[in-house]
Amino acid sequence: MHASESPPWMARVLLIRPCAGHEPTLERALSSSRVLASVAPEARVVLAVASFQDNAFPVAVRVQQLLAIEGLAASVQETQATTPNAKSGQLAAVLTQEAADVILVADSDVELGEAELRGLLRTLSCPKVSAAWVPPAEVGPCKTWGDRASQALLGSSLHAFPVLSGIDRAGMVGKLFAVKRTALEAVGGFEALTDVLGEDMELARRLAGRGFRVEVVPLLARSLAVGRSVGAAVERYTRWLQVIRAQRPALLLTYPLLFFPTLPLLLLSVAAPLHPWVAWTTAVLALAGRLWVAMVARILVDRSAPRGGLGVDVMLADLLLMASFVRALSRRTVEWRGRTLAITPRGRLVARTIGAALPVLLAVWLSVTSALALPAVGEMGKNVDLEDADGKVIKLETLVGKPILIVYEDKDSTKMNQSFKDELSKLAKGDKYKDKVALAAVADLTAYNYWPIKGFVKDSIREESKKLGTTIFCDWTGHVQVSYAFRKKTSSVVLLNKQGRVIFASEGKMSAEQRKQVIDLLRAEVEGK
Repeated sequence: MHASESPPWMARVLLIRPCAGHEPTLERALSSSRVLASVAPEARVVLAVASFQDNAFPVAVRVQQLLAIEGLAASVQETQATTPNAKSGQLAAVLTQEAADVILVADSDVELGEAELRGLLRTLSCPKVSAAWVPPAEVGPCKTWGDRASQALLGSSLHAFPVLSGIDRAGMVGKLFAVKRTALEAVGGFEALTDVLGEDMELARRLAGRGFRVEVVPLLARSLAVGRSVGAAVERYTRWLQVIRAQRPALLLTYPLLFFPTLPLLLLSVAAPLHPWVAWTTAVLALAGRLWVAMVARILVDRSAPRGGLGVDVMLADLLLMASFVRALSRRTVEWRGRTLAITPRGRLVARTIGAALPVLLAVWLSVTSALALPAVGEMGKNVDLEDADGKVIKLETLVGKPILIVYEDKDSTKMNQSFKDELSKLAKGDKYKDKVALAAVADLTAYNYWPIKGFVKDSIREESKKLGTTIFCDWTGHVQVSYAFRKKTSSVVLLNKQGRVIFASEGKMSAEQRKQVIDLLRAEVEGK
C-alpha cells in the first residue's frame, strides 16, 4: 500500500479544528492542517466556529480557501454551540452533519505535522485501540511571564505530558487526539460531554469503562499559544486541577507530594529543628531530584534552555502549580472563555450559576431561569450578597427604600463609563443625594480569588474605597455577575427604584442620552417627581 493511501476502514477521516476568538497564531496553526493531504488524501477538514460573528471566522475562511488550493475538502461550519463546554458542543454539532469513521481533533493553537497525524492513524489501525492522543508541548516564543511560566510547567516539571503520560496511563489530553466513531458513539458521543469540564479525561474514562483501549503516541503536539498573562496561566492550570478534583479526587492529593514538593522540603530543612546533616541532606536531595526531573522533561519536549536557565524554570513551574493547586481547592467555579461556570460535586458544569457558595439545587435552578441578558425594566432586582474588602456582607434588599444604583466593572472596564461616574460624583456632593441614594459599586474579582493574590487585591480595594469615599464591594465568586447576567470586560449599570424594581439597565459605554436618563431617574426618585 502506498504511504499516502489510507486503509479502507479509514477512508472517511474527518479533522475538526474548533475555534473561538482571534488568537495571535490562529492562522498559522489552522493552516498547518494542509499536511493532512499527504497523510489521508480523502480526508475532510472542518473549521468550526460557534458563530459567523466570532473573530475566528474571517481567519477560518482564509484558511479554508488555502486548504482547498492544497486539494483538501475543507469547510467552515457555524455550530451555534452555546453549551457550558463549548468545545464539546462544537464537536457534537459538526458530527451531526459529517460522516466519518475516524475523527481527528486538533485545538486551534496546535501546529500539525505529518508525523503526529500518521502516528495517530497508525495507532488506530490496531483493532484493539479505539482512541489515541499526542502529548502536548508549548513551542511558541515566550512573549510574557505567563508564557514563560506555562512553558516551564509543561517543559521542565513532572507535569510535562510526555513524562506524565508514562506515569499515568489512564488519562488523555485532548489537544490532539483521534477516536473511532463506533467507540465514540458507544459512550454517548460528544453530546454527552457538553456539560463536563475536562471532556478529554472524561472521554478516556468512559472508553476504558466500556473496555475500549486508549493509547498515547510518543510524539509532540506543538502548541503555539503565546501572549498570556500570569493570571491567565494560573487560571488555565486551575481548570486542569479542577478536572482532577472533579473526576479523580484521590489523584489530586498526590500533587503536593509528587509535583511540587521541592519548596516545602527546602523550607522544612531550614525551619525544622533537624540535625544539620539531616537538613543538608534533605535540601540537596530535594534540589537534585527536582533538577533531574526538569532535565529529563526538557529532553523529552525538546526544549532548549531559555533566558535565566533551568533554575528559573523550576521556580516558575513549581510556583505556578502551587498557586493553581490552592486555587483549585478553594473554588467551585471556573473562568472559561469569558464565562463563569460552576462545577457541581459530580464534576458537571453549570452555566450561569452562583457557584458553590449556595446549595447545588439553587445553582441549577439559577442556571435554568436566569436570563441571558440584563434584567428588563419592571423586573424585581436580585437580592444578592454584597461583600466589602473586610469580608462584611450585606443583602441588597436591606438597601430597598432608597433608589439603588449598581455599577459593575472589572479591571478592563473601569474607565469605560468614567464620564458617567464623574457626573454622578458631582451629583453626590449635595447632601440631598448623598444620603438618599444607595450606591452599590461592585468589582468583578473572580480572576483573583486565590491565595496570596486575594490579600493584595483586598488591600487595593480598601485604598480605592477610601480614595473615592464609598464602599467598593467584591464579587469573588461571580455571584453578582451571574445573578444580574452581567458580561465580563464591560461596564454595567442598573438602577432600582425605592421598591427594588429595575428602572434602567445598560451595559457598555453609555451615551450622553443614557447618562442624562439615569440622572433624571435618580432625581425623580429622590425628589419624588
